[in-house]
Amino acid sequence: MGDNSQFIGSVVVCDHDVLEAFFEASPWTVESDGDFEAIPDDEFDEYVDQHTRFSGFEAMQKKALEEWTANQTGL
Repeated sequence: MGDNSQFIGSVVVCDHDVLEAFFEASPWTVESDGDFEAIPDDEFDEYVDQHTRFSGFEAMQKKALEEWTANQTGL
């Protein structure tokens, strides 16, 4: 999961301020990349839809990448 939790949490605009809290409130235990990869896509998309302003993980991930790129390039 890397060290981007605070950045992603700030981009997500969800019920939680940081990514760790987002996962702690979820029905899954996510302590590694493997734990995250084991979450069924459809279930995670539904969770993202219910707890963020995004319709699914792909939309959330796309926005995070856009924000990260803008931050890195100073745009």
